[in-house]
Amino acid sequence: MTKPYNHRDKFFKKAKASGLRARSFFKIEEIDQRLHLLRPGMHVLDLGAAPGSFMQYAVRNLGHGGYVLGVDLSLMQPVGGLAKSEVLQGDIFTEETHALVREKHPAPFDAVVSDLAPKTTGMKDVDHWSSIELSYEVLRYAKEHLKRGGPCLMKVFQGEDFDRFLRHTKKLFRDVRIVKPDATRDRSREVYVVGLGFTGEGKTPKTIQSPTE
Repeated sequence: MTKPYNHRDKFFKKAKASGLRARSFFKIEEIDQRLHLLRPGMHVLDLGAAPGSFMQYAVRNLGHGGYVLGVDLSLMQPVGGLAKSEVLQGDIFTEETHALVREKHPAPFDAVVSDLAPKTTGMKDVDHWSSIELSYEVLRYAKEHLKRGGPCLMKVFQGEDFDRFLRHTKKLFRDVRIVKPDATRDRSREVYVVGLGFTGEGKTPKTIQSPTE
């Protein structure tokens, strides 16, 4: 039986007690421990970075010489840690933001991570489609900003278009894994899709259709 929703569960309390910005710190921590995505000295692009928990994890583990660029539509406070970090306010769907990322970091990134999620409406099909749309945009950033062989981590809401999205992701990476970390709420349809070994050979669709169209 599904547990009742509790926004102040043990992961919420643990994050607050540890001075972390959000419970999602424990999500990327578990995924990284299982798949070994981040290594010391890597340069990482974090899309949908606010409130900064993925960045918190990265700057603690990349060490001196590491670098994280966080991009979000909202203005967020910088994150301190061993690795260098910067934040960039921008809409990932605009070419202006792509250009700002290139300006900040002309070389390809070693990894791309994303905890992007849409503002939910309560309508599962619409929320799923919005999540898929965001995830395709993350793949476009990987195509432009991720070095060959690098990993890409994306949060995706499961639904009707999920398998199609997986097929496109598999065209871009040598291996694709689906992970649902322990810190994910029981009732949530979110999972993390992890592309390993970026090949850059596939294509991402330019547009996708909303279920309401």
